[in-house]
Amino acid sequence: MPIQLNTKEFYWIKKALDAARDSISRGWYQSALLELRKPAKRLAEQPLLNRLQALVLLTQAQAYRGLNSTTKELKSLKAAQEIFTGIEDSDSNESIACSDRIREIETILTK
Repeated sequence: MPIQLNTKEFYWIKKALDAARDSISRGWYQSALLELRKPAKRLAEQPLLNRLQALVLLTQAQAYRGLNSTTKELKSLKAAQEIFTGIEDSDSNESIACSDRIREIETILTK
């Protein structure tokens, strides 16, 4: 069983998430994905789903959207939505926005 995050790892991931969001705001989408690569891998090893995992996936989806990679964006959004559902947080603003974007992409893809 993987070891759960300690405080140092949590802040490391939070810092990477903030850096990725900053990169996205500057239009550096590839940089954002690189910032999130190791934190996403570490979070994937967690035995329990958590909100931080969903936020990393949503940030990845934003970067993929900037790169016009719709299929990868949709994959990240669906994974984040699954986590929100699993942690019973489907009423949060992030979860609602995620669901809306999934529907939007699926509408586009079916046309």
